[in-house]
Amino acid sequence: MEMEKYKAVIFDLDGTLYDYQKADCAGVDAVNRYAADRFGLTAEETERGVREAMAEANARIGQKTASTHNRVIRYQVFCELHAYPVWPHALQMAYAYWGTFLENMTLDPDVPELFAALKRAGVLIGLGTNMTSFIQYRKLEVLGIAGEFDFVVMSEEAGLEKPDPEFFALCAAKAGAEPRQCIFIGDNHPMDYLGAKNAGMHGIWRRLGRRIPEGTPAEDAVEDYRTCLLPSGIRFGDAFIPY
Repeated sequence: MEMEKYKAVIFDLDGTLYDYQKADCAGVDAVNRYAADRFGLTAEETERGVREAMAEANARIGQKTASTHNRVIRYQVFCELHAYPVWPHALQMAYAYWGTFLENMTLDPDVPELFAALKRAGVLIGLGTNMTSFIQYRKLEVLGIAGEFDFVVMSEEAGLEKPDPEFFALCAAKAGAEPRQCIFIGDNHPMDYLGAKNAGMHGIWRRLGRRIPEGTPAEDAVEDYRTCLLPSGIRFGDAFIPY
């Protein structure tokens, strides 16, 4: 049986190419400090209020789209629910979160070598991420990898989010490939891994120390990108890209 020739490797961003939890925790702490200073709230009260605001904002939006991730909207609703002035607090809370978040981002140290290997192998490198486009581009800029991608698909552009098959179809279309010729790597098991597989791609799950879900082949879980780099090519599970 002839080996599949892969044309593109597509990466999720958050949690897949850098430590999302570290950056998010730092951003949340910054918002908690802002709310303590301006409103006299404890961290627990602020975090509970933001969760409630997120649920309310999502109910207003009515569907899972990029705008459900918009921090300005989330903090606007937070202020509305607590009878705080929307201006300037919604914007200032967003500044506090994202400014601190970006300061605490760290690129996975194996990503540059992995990207260099993929370019040497002659396959396209794509980005497929849920979120609003502006902040995702800022993340790429801060990480120093904005110029590494041959194409990008963000949910704000797509009008829908992973795991919708149409999101992955757009990724394949931008790669000029059939879905089966694409490898998709992400840390969210249902959205990235299962979403890609259900769309006909070769899904790879970024494990990050977590237990492999039942029914997921162990070879489809990648803990350390360095283990994917072989003298003769790059291996993701049973998918192999030769040099």
